[in-house]
Amino acid sequence: MDIFEKKVNFNPTRIYRMISRQLGQDINGLSEPCYKIHTKKFEAELYREMRINPKDLRDLAKRTYEGTKFFNFDIAKVPFTIALAYIYYRFAKARKKQIAEAIMIYTIVKHYGSSSDKAYPKVCLPDTFRYALSNLTKTHLFYREKTVANAIIHIGKAMNEKKYSIMDLWEPEKLYRFIIDGRTWISQSVKSFANTYYRAAAEGKTIGIEKTAESPDEQNMFQTTTGSAGKQAAIEKFVKNMFVYKNHDRDAVNEAKRLSRVKNNIAESVIPVIHDKSSEENVKIILTSFLKEVLDSRGLCEQEFYRIVKKLMMKRNYKDTFQFRNLVVGFTNNVYEAANPISSKNLTQRDMISLSIFVAYYVTISFRNLFCVRK
Repeated sequence: MDIFEKKVNFNPTRIYRMISRQLGQDINGLSEPCYKIHTKKFEAELYREMRINPKDLRDLAKRTYEGTKFFNFDIAKVPFTIALAYIYYRFAKARKKQIAEAIMIYTIVKHYGSSSDKAYPKVCLPDTFRYALSNLTKTHLFYREKTVANAIIHIGKAMNEKKYSIMDLWEPEKLYRFIIDGRTWISQSVKSFANTYYRAAAEGKTIGIEKTAESPDEQNMFQTTTGSAGKQAAIEKFVKNMFVYKNHDRDAVNEAKRLSRVKNNIAESVIPVIHDKSSEENVKIILTSFLKEVLDSRGLCEQEFYRIVKKLMMKRNYKDTFQFRNLVVGFTNNVYEAANPISSKNLTQRDMISLSIFVAYYVTISFRNLFCVRK
């Protein structure tokens, strides 16, 4: 370890930012069916940041395991896995539990990627994937957690609770258990899901996402739900879509980024926190405040929408806690701090304003896209 640590460049803030950004992108992607994990580019970026190479990591693994019963286990000699284990060890040693959890979740993402590459075909059928996910046994992790992304987060959090307190020392058995336990858990889930997927594909079974209104005479559901009761029903449907079914809209992400001009890494870091169950009540309150200004479907589905959001984000009334802008700014501060605990104090005022605008647009555009027929 001493030999390795004399060579490695370990900047905690930069490394955490890199991993949290990549984790955000992959977790968002995994909310959609058939998403593939790609690690090679990110692995190379991480090595450049740490000023190490695969040989350094293989040598570290060899020095760690030589003379132990784990020496012949090839799974524990994969350079990228050793790199993630070392990063986790450094944050656990520094008592940074929340950051260690993010590293653990990304490690499970990486394990999922290698397992799914073996289990799934190169050409995946999204509607069959959805059908298989909805028809697993009720005890299956993917069924219980609704999406693959949720399942990975669940495993990562559970593993962090088990490993965080014991990974403050670099010891062969601890390192091996860190690697093998999470990998085994996700690998078993992937294999059983793949069996269900292949059966469904052979039988031609699919399930699609409803894209249009329920009736040809209705432009969108929102038109039929006027008044406070109707708007609340629309919010409840959106919240269920976002927090129960874990659907998220990449079109909304991209449009909100463009409108707010937020930095990509900052935006991507907060998206997983926005989709966390803990954000549900905040999103409800923000939408309730927003819909007070939306009188009809024109205000939601046409160009009027952008004027309304812009106007609400320009209103300043510091005494009104439930004003739209104040709700968004408070929520944004919380999600950024949760997503970036190390660097939460380092964000410039300009970046924070852009991020608040991004959050405002992301939540409202996602809501709009659920109910408005896209032209």
